[in-house]
Amino acid sequence: MSDPGLSAQERGEELLEEAKEIAELVRSQARRPFVLELAGTPKAGKSTQLGVLHDFLKQAGFEVSVMKERAADCPIAMKGHFFFNVWTSTTMLAQVLANLDTRAELLLLDRGFFDSLVWLELQYKRGQVSNEEKEIFEQFMLLKRWRKLTDHTVLLTADPEEAMRRENVGRLIRREGSIMKPRELSNYNDLLEQVRARHSESFEVTQLDTTTSQGPLQTGIELLEELLPRLRTWADPQILAVPTTAVSDAFGDEQVLSVEASRAFLDRSSGGFVVHNRSSLERDDEQVQLVAAVAFRYEGDFLLFERAPDDPKKERFGTYTLWHRCHVRAQEGQATVDAARAQLRDRILEDLHLSDIGDLHHIGALWSEKEDESNHVGLAFVVDIEHVETAESLMAKKFRRGKRAPLLKTKFYTLQELRKWVTEGKKLETWSKSAAMGEMLE
Repeated sequence: MSDPGLSAQERGEELLEEAKEIAELVRSQARRPFVLELAGTPKAGKSTQLGVLHDFLKQAGFEVSVMKERAADCPIAMKGHFFFNVWTSTTMLAQVLANLDTRAELLLLDRGFFDSLVWLELQYKRGQVSNEEKEIFEQFMLLKRWRKLTDHTVLLTADPEEAMRRENVGRLIRREGSIMKPRELSNYNDLLEQVRARHSESFEVTQLDTTTSQGPLQTGIELLEELLPRLRTWADPQILAVPTTAVSDAFGDEQVLSVEASRAFLDRSSGGFVVHNRSSLERDDEQVQLVAAVAFRYEGDFLLFERAPDDPKKERFGTYTLWHRCHVRAQEGQATVDAARAQLRDRILEDLHLSDIGDLHHIGALWSEKEDESNHVGLAFVVDIEHVETAESLMAKKFRRGKRAPLLKTKFYTLQELRKWVTEGKKLETWSKSAAMGEMLE
């Protein structure tokens, strides 16, 4: 909460400095934009706060895109028609999908997935949507592929009488509409709470009641005080690390551990795992970050990624790599290897746009004492690609992961060809060399 002794200007300047720090974290560590939806009671200040947020975040250095509400653009005149909500919801979805692979670092949704479910519930209660239609469309809007894209939802609410007062400021004659009347607004607020409770596992929601707000700037400060810590946690997650001495002792003079040796290393280290935010661990020479790394195999051949000249990892690790990787987060009640496997699977499905993939087989661990590489230790996995279409899509001239990520050229090689690359001095990163020259990939 803000210090009551500070003016709005002073608190805003404090929040701006915090936002600038978070913008740097997002730019260096985030893989896609943070998606924030604003929904709630009509006249609760949603459109105003979108403007406040947009201006503030741009000033803090974020690349921001606003997905405007499309109701005014809908060619279907009757707002009570089921098609109206379908059109606005799917148009919003198309906007979000189109902006995920841009340079945007933050997407602001003027009504999004949560709001579409509120209107669906409202139409159902009015008899405008059948039970079957409601269930099917609800399931569609809750598909995991896009439901998980909304990182946070803010509900701005207001008392019906206050909402009506705001609606009629400057009017000689009080105006009402299908929603803008006290009884309907009260019902709408009840629906907001019902949808929030029903879908509490699908949406992370913050509610701000603006009924007694001192004005848009004060509401904006309250909103930012809720948003910025969540944005920081999202951009700079808590990940697992192991003391450097424990890693060095486990690997000795080797760069590869067998499955058995890697499990023994994890068992010994489990009591000494460090959980910290990624940015701090990047600067800590006494800790080694734990990552999960997978090699893709198709009919015995392995996929090799060629990093683009502008990829910062090229300078640090090498031009070519076998490994697709992610940091490992602590998972309560789950063994480290299992947690790493599950998180890596989610990363693969998201990056490769797949619905499923084969088993990820744990094949050991990798580490290098080289100065630029020593702060990561990898739990290594291999996965067999079952469908030729998937293999061919990965062998495109350039493997596109979106405009935010550098392009990768890809090609499948036999293990013998990879070993020849090592002896010929190709720019293969250390982990890939170690895996190819040993028994890990056999």
